[in-house]
Amino acid sequence: MAIAAIALSVLACCPVVSLLGVLMGSLSLVRIRASGGALIGRRMAWAAIAISAVVGIGSSAVLERVADRAQTEISAQARLAAVQLFGSGPDPGAWWPSEMASGAREFGARIRARLGELKSVTTAQGDTLWTGTGAQETLRLHMTFERGDVIGATRIAISADPRTWTPTISMRSIELGESPSLGFEGAAYPEAAVGAEPPADTPPSVP
Repeated sequence: MAIAAIALSVLACCPVVSLLGVLMGSLSLVRIRASGGALIGRRMAWAAIAISAVVGIGSSAVLERVADRAQTEISAQARLAAVQLFGSGPDPGAWWPSEMASGAREFGARIRARLGELKSVTTAQGDTLWTGTGAQETLRLHMTFERGDVIGATRIAISADPRTWTPTISMRSIELGESPSLGFEGAAYPEAAVGAEPPADTPPSVP
């Protein structure tokens, strides 16, 4: 069992395997102690425990750092996609599936006509849904337009380059405001609500 514990400790870059290495090393020590000298391998068992613990802690830290970097990249891409959709920058269609691109452009133009251009946007992570084809995540948005601030949300699909594990997003929907909200998802969005101009005595925000 001590040999098995050493083998697991070598593979302890996976946190679950590192726990198994510590567990098997501890069980080996118990059996060796109970054998009254019939079994050997005390040093090997202690080595397995130590290696598994050190490698496991290190791998957990690395995995956490990789996850943080991936989330930072996802948020940065989402901010850029929102700025291009509601600003005067490059064509935002590249962030959307081809069948959604033209509708997204029109939705962005309507929002700019109503609220002005988007000046800045911050994101906060929401819910993540894992599917058979990848992950989908909802990001909360705080957007500052020329005529006011708006709270919103966007749903994105996430894929990763298998060689570099760099995440890439594809926009799926975006909503502005709360109860009721203005949103775009696919080719359907509230045409009348988006096109209507707010009364002159109301603040420039999404209803």
